[in-house]
Amino acid sequence: MDTATTTGAVIVAVLFTLVYTNKNTDIVIWAGVLALTLIPHSNDTGEFEIGIISFSDAFDGLTNEGVVAIAALFVVAAGVKETGLMGALLENTLKKIKSDTEVRFKILGTTSFVSAFFNNTPLMALLVPAISQPTSRYGLSPNRILMPLSFAAILGGACTLIGTNTNLIINGWLIENSNHVGFGIFEVTPIMLPGAITAFAILLFLSPKILPERTPVLRQLGDMGENTVEMIVKDDSPIVGSTIGDAGLRGLEGLYLIEIVRRNQSLAAVSSNILIEAGDRLCFVGAIDTQSTLETIEGLVVPEKRNFQLRETANRHFIEVVINGSNLVIGKSVKESRFRTIYSAAILAVARDGRHIKGKIGDIVLKEGDTLLLETRRDFLSDPEKQEDFFVVSNSKPLANKPKPSVFLPLSIVLLMVGIVTLKVASLMAAAIAAAIAMIITRCCTIENARKAIDWQILFTIAGTLALGKAMAGSGLASFIGNSLLNVLPANTTVYLVVFFILSSLVSNIISSKAGALFVLPIAASISQILGIPLVPLVLTIMVGASMAVASPLTYPTNLMVYGPGGYFFSDYLKLGLPVTAVTGFMGVATIRLLFPF
Repeated sequence: MDTATTTGAVIVAVLFTLVYTNKNTDIVIWAGVLALTLIPHSNDTGEFEIGIISFSDAFDGLTNEGVVAIAALFVVAAGVKETGLMGALLENTLKKIKSDTEVRFKILGTTSFVSAFFNNTPLMALLVPAISQPTSRYGLSPNRILMPLSFAAILGGACTLIGTNTNLIINGWLIENSNHVGFGIFEVTPIMLPGAITAFAILLFLSPKILPERTPVLRQLGDMGENTVEMIVKDDSPIVGSTIGDAGLRGLEGLYLIEIVRRNQSLAAVSSNILIEAGDRLCFVGAIDTQSTLETIEGLVVPEKRNFQLRETANRHFIEVVINGSNLVIGKSVKESRFRTIYSAAILAVARDGRHIKGKIGDIVLKEGDTLLLETRRDFLSDPEKQEDFFVVSNSKPLANKPKPSVFLPLSIVLLMVGIVTLKVASLMAAAIAAAIAMIITRCCTIENARKAIDWQILFTIAGTLALGKAMAGSGLASFIGNSLLNVLPANTTVYLVVFFILSSLVSNIISSKAGALFVLPIAASISQILGIPLVPLVLTIMVGASMAVASPLTYPTNLMVYGPGGYFFSDYLKLGLPVTAVTGFMGVATIRLLFPF
């Protein structure tokens, strides 16, 4: 088997695994990279060699300019967030709303503008938990604003080089694989802005007509008492003095112990080593038809009246979260993941694709994007690791704290960084690193928070996909695909642009915007070389398709973040996403054709 065929088989295996399994993206991609460094193959002389790419080529992506710039910008965004600048701006916007039209215009417009300069994930993390109150005030249901809000953040971010990681990594690939010095911060704006403005009009005026009315899934549950079982521990019960685990109250068939009410105080998300006392009221959630299992435990009796209510207490806190793609519980059942032990939180309900998953909670296999209703202690969000594993979408905390007196310091650092790169005094990578260091030195961001701000899964996903791209180019696979396309396409440069937009958008919507473009770029480089046409217009077309990919909940974390809270079905993303994709594609190709006549 030649290198092109072998590489193609590995790429297909990686893509198939990404689409049809719950495995983390970075792990799947690096498994493919590792395979390409170890697979034996025959060279041009017929001799066998080990590895289609070398180990140095495999790890080169970690030092790519785009990857390093993204890591630094994570820290810059953390400095801005810690000082309360973004939160204060958004909170101020929400307070001044007077009508439902103004709700949409101000929220979507502000989000688009801010996301052009800051990572849209923390931006949405601040906004989503607070969006329901102002929208309900003007008769707007959350599902009519949350998806357009995510799309607005994505479109705004696409309009500058630093607004989205997708643009940054495509820019890094261009620098590494051609003689191009890279784009300036606003150099991509003329290409992206016409499509973004047109799509914004769709979000503002047509999305209410396109999106069907949906009720957020976890709000369809009604009285949680109907989904719970309560038992009282009798004074003479033999399990008094035993731990939860020893009493056999863990791993019950279809039932999940969420709390103990003791002397009118709620003990939430109880661990297995808690001692049982006489008079304890044990609250379970799950398949209530399995209550008979509890009745067989000596000393447990059914109370005359169930008292469980979905309300906050001093020790009990309810929170709605979405599972992040980097969470290690993905692909495991609730029971196997030891969720309650790891997070000190009890799962009350799980929602997926607009539906409440009924039945035995312990047996539900968790997936990326699942929305969970959790009962936690009030210090749940104080643990940074929990913040990394989940997107919080409803919480009783206010949108933002008061901005610190130093709020203009991080803003000054960001503006200085933008100015330096715009005037070409330094490269984006150098300016971003300097800005990140300045954030730490000025204490806008602590070293600990700087470490936590960097999303290593994104960086490893990008670096791994860069390595796969090198294998595609080096093995001849990219040339083979390029020649095959040229054989079936008419010799027309506009057609090439349209095809690359469609390829980029399709792959990005299926996998993710960050990884999708990197599979298409080597093919563009091959066609550019075969035909002797400029590479930059093809790269910009791929950038439009990838950075504005909105037709799936999996393309961007912000789309995933609103999936459950909006009560959306997967098809809802297609209904609104396809018109937006068509508009951005048409405007993008037309603008590129106008500005780059070739």
